[in-house]
Amino acid sequence: MYHGTQRYTLRDHSSRKRKLNYRQTSDDRLKPLLLENPKIPDPVDTVVEAGKVITYMKRIAGEAEEDTGAYCVRILIGNTESLRLNSDAQTFIASEFGLCSISLSDSSPYSIDRILTIRGTLKSLSAAAAFLSYKLSSDMNNVLKSEAFTLKSSNYKIDILVEAEELELDNFASKMSYFDSSMYDCNRHLNHVTLKGDVQYIFNTVYQVTKRFPLKKYVQDTEIRSLPIIRSHDHDRLFKSTETEADLLKSKEELLKFIYTAQHVNKNGS
Repeated sequence: MYHGTQRYTLRDHSSRKRKLNYRQTSDDRLKPLLLENPKIPDPVDTVVEAGKVITYMKRIAGEAEEDTGAYCVRILIGNTESLRLNSDAQTFIASEFGLCSISLSDSSPYSIDRILTIRGTLKSLSAAAAFLSYKLSSDMNNVLKSEAFTLKSSNYKIDILVEAEELELDNFASKMSYFDSSMYDCNRHLNHVTLKGDVQYIFNTVYQVTKRFPLKKYVQDTEIRSLPIIRSHDHDRLFKSTETEADLLKSKEELLKFIYTAQHVNKNGS
């Protein structure tokens, strides 16, 4: 499913009064309200070993089409995530996947963004990006240990920067199962792209989008402007639609009905 950039128009409803035509019944008084404290899921220890992921990515890379050109991939991570990618971790990743270089941007005030830049062939970059999606998803961001991460799990996620015009990128994204994009900090034609799927999907998509839209202007670090803001770009990872949410919504509606009815009765009684 393709998730395009969504735009919302905010309207001022402060001057509009709400009217609810509803008559309270005896059944309504008996319905209990649902507390907003859903049960925390039990921990899940099913996380594939890093060595198996590395072996798997090397096998996929070996089967990919050969391309000896030099490319660059920029990956967006947070300050907390960057602490786990110290010089030793970067050296390990570069060595395992044959990268030409790997570097991390300096931290900036009022922004949680850091840019991890990797350079090399399409195969090495795609394999390294897929492995990083594994590390970011299953290790650094799996605080509650509530999800299983296997070689076939489709809950791996990574954020990359892609230099492309909006229409061309939208046409490309329409062929992908999960490819969400938005402009990155007012940088012209530089897009923040979120990929989500299994590690093979991450590999294939990074390979294709990097080959189709190689960084040109923004291959230079000085061309990228990072604004001092904190953004949220997790979409469905922020809110998951569940039966519990449906129950909560129903309970809130019942509460609103009760409040409006009570106000109406009090007004007539006075």
